[in-house]
Amino acid sequence: MGKAKKSTKVAKRKEELEEELPKKRSILDPDPTPEPEPEPEPVSEVEESEQDEAPEGTVAEGADEQEGEEGEVVDRKPEAGGIVIKRWVFLIWVAVTTGLIVAVSAGAYSLVVNGRLESKIALSPTATPEPAETPSPTPEPEEEVDVSTLSVQVLNGSGVSGAAGAVRDILLSNEFVGVDIGNADTGGNVETVVRTKAVVPQAVFDLLEELLDEYSVEKGDELDSGSSYDVVIILGRRG
Repeated sequence: MGKAKKSTKVAKRKEELEEELPKKRSILDPDPTPEPEPEPEPVSEVEESEQDEAPEGTVAEGADEQEGEEGEVVDRKPEAGGIVIKRWVFLIWVAVTTGLIVAVSAGAYSLVVNGRLESKIALSPTATPEPAETPSPTPEPEEEVDVSTLSVQVLNGSGVSGAAGAVRDILLSNEFVGVDIGNADTGGNVETVVRTKAVVPQAVFDLLEELLDEYSVEKGDELDSGSSYDVVIILGRRG
């Protein structure tokens, strides 16, 4: 029994060694002997002559195809440049169109705004400025003149008898006191002339003009300061 077991173990060990042996060989000898390549089939002389006599058109066609391809590359360059130019033209056109649109929009907006302002101005009533009140001048107080202190002479130059006496009566009835009468050097005068000294106020002349309303009275030359009378009246014709 013991020998049989040993022989069985030896047989198994032998089988294991036989299985491991090919693996160890493959590891020790990685380059196995290559299989022989199949030999090329012999070419007949007729086939070689056909290959040698290949038509020139085939090579020419290949060359033409290469030239055609190169021609396409050459042609593509100007085509690419044309595309760039077209792009620039398109961009310029877009910029110009945009500028025109903006300008037209701005003009229309300004017209609308100006129109609204004008309409508002037209609708808003214009305020009429009120006239400034001009202060009325303060009337100066009339200068009171005491005509009783004046010496008056009435000369008849109208050519009408009694004219000087009639004027004297008018003066005496209006507070004149010292009134002398006489005849002028000339007769037939038209205007009645009143002469006064420089010290006599304008109010005296205005009063005489009012009292002698039937005569055309005018102011004559001033009397000398050494004259005997303050007022001299030279009568002319009535109105």
